[in-house]
Amino acid sequence: MQKLILMILIAALLLSGCGRVWAEARPIDELVQVETVGLDPDDAGAALSICASAPELRETASGGSIRLAMDAMEQKTGSAGLFYAHTKFLLLGPGADIPAALDFVARSSDMRLRTPVLLLKNASAAEALQLGGRETDVTAILSALKEDMARHGVGHVFTCGEVLRSLSADGCALAAAAELRDNTLREAGYGILKDGHCVGWIEQTDAPAVNLLLGLGGQEDVLLPSGATITIDRCRRDLSEGSVCLTMKATLTENAAGVNLSDPAVRRALERELCAEVLRQTRNVVLQSQTLGADLFVVGSGSVTITVRASIGRSLDLVDPIELTGRTP
Repeated sequence: MQKLILMILIAALLLSGCGRVWAEARPIDELVQVETVGLDPDDAGAALSICASAPELRETASGGSIRLAMDAMEQKTGSAGLFYAHTKFLLLGPGADIPAALDFVARSSDMRLRTPVLLLKNASAAEALQLGGRETDVTAILSALKEDMARHGVGHVFTCGEVLRSLSADGCALAAAAELRDNTLREAGYGILKDGHCVGWIEQTDAPAVNLLLGLGGQEDVLLPSGATITIDRCRRDLSEGSVCLTMKATLTENAAGVNLSDPAVRRALERELCAEVLRQTRNVVLQSQTLGADLFVVGSGSVTITVRASIGRSLDLVDPIELTGRTP
């Protein structure tokens, strides 16, 4: 009976067309796994650039649409086995058609909405995909950049799906930006998207405030004018119409200034310095989003009251008193 049921299921699969899928399946070692995809504007319509490491492949092809550029890429590389399902990054060069790119990813059977997307500020995607060498190509550079941004709370790389959901729900979204410096890619704040198009930028100096406002995590290091380095460990955020309140817990992590945190007056002075810096960043970010008509943080378009609170504790520090108690046998 079990054999009969199995045969019926196999027959149903073959009749449903799944047999064609199996017939077209190809061995994994014949596939070229594309790791980074770049898109630029082009006279023909779209310029598609790809980077793969095994085998190593870096090419650019043009077409009247992204789909046609992919077809042209297969002809140019002589490979019908370009595999995009495991693409790790999508790079959009200056002037790239962002709505078309995100729409293509959403509809594509090749690419995935979970693919992280970055906007390039000062270099084409084709140029960026030529960075690095055989062992450290652009995919490795971007992976390190993404991890560093998240760990230090200075940025966040959203996926295509996250950007599309924000655009659908709020009409606006943020996308991480990168720029070419010193022959590599560096974090460059965020692009502000409205109705799918990039209408402005949040500069890198203010980007950490975005992480605090959106609760994206990471431990942000802040060098204060006094010379002390403070690490923001946690931040509670309370956002509402016309109001932003950030409450931070931080530690003194580098005491180059030789401050004495056991002195309440010194501690309060450092906390004021930290609050002033975070307040400056937050005000800039909120004003920029309001000016562009993009309510990125759902605080409204009118006047916003911004409150920043901070408490700074001492991490293990050689200038802190250490007392040990022991007992003899």
